[in-house]
Amino acid sequence: MNLLTMMDFKKIIQDNLENDFEQDLFNAAFEGLSLKTKFKFAYFALCMRELTRTIFTRLAADEEIFECNWYKNEFTDGKKGVTRKQRMLYAIKGGLSDDFVSNNLGIDTDGITKQIVKSIDNLSKYVHVTQGIYNSDEIECRKMVIGAILSLSEFFISIDECRWQIYSAYEKLIYDKIEDVLNNDVVDDIDILATHYSIDYVGIEKLNVDYINYQYLGLTFEGVISVEHQYGSNRDVKKGDGYRTTSDYPFKSTIDIGVNEPLEIEIGINDIEIDTSKHFE
Repeated sequence: MNLLTMMDFKKIIQDNLENDFEQDLFNAAFEGLSLKTKFKFAYFALCMRELTRTIFTRLAADEEIFECNWYKNEFTDGKKGVTRKQRMLYAIKGGLSDDFVSNNLGIDTDGITKQIVKSIDNLSKYVHVTQGIYNSDEIECRKMVIGAILSLSEFFISIDECRWQIYSAYEKLIYDKIEDVLNNDVVDDIDILATHYSIDYVGIEKLNVDYINYQYLGLTFEGVISVEHQYGSNRDVKKGDGYRTTSDYPFKSTIDIGVNEPLEIEIGINDIEIDTSKHFE
């Protein structure tokens, strides 16, 4: 693996760190590798292990995981708790069911979490400095460093991939819903601009998955609606006393979708904000 590739993976991690403490831990891990001592790999492993623990806790709080329908207590001592795998799953998919993520989105969360758990276990091994670990071959230690970077960056990539797959799954569904609402309901903001209007085109230009938690999946979408305005009656237009003109207006909306029924989307005309200010310029 060349240096540029490793820098790319490091940047993926850095771009997903949200506060000074996380940045400091990440930077400290790599600063330690420049030390002239075999303990530098144990220091790297300690920083990276604590960084992953901090990130998982930030992205997946216990109280929210407990509320997920897919949560199951896996502790045998009767104490209610959260496993590392469950924390990673929540960070990736929130309250969405395993079946939906696997069958509808085609994402293998099991494979992703197994690799990350394996990497964290490997980090833990190097944190506990036994004589065997201390005398480990430098090549083997550097494999641990590379593995830790790849696993954590893959975790963030998986979150982005899940969001992208959800976007893809929702794109046509939302387009159909919006088109149906705009074509079949009276849009008051447009209706007041002329005697009559008709919708020529509806286009979604941007759709984002803002968040996924134990209860909702938040979507924001933006687009353009092309409207033909008619001033006067059809008869007036034929006589030349009326006319038609076309204008494009941007629209946007933010909606919450329940994670238990993620394909059941309800969009009403009041959920869509249409900017007609250009009409008055």
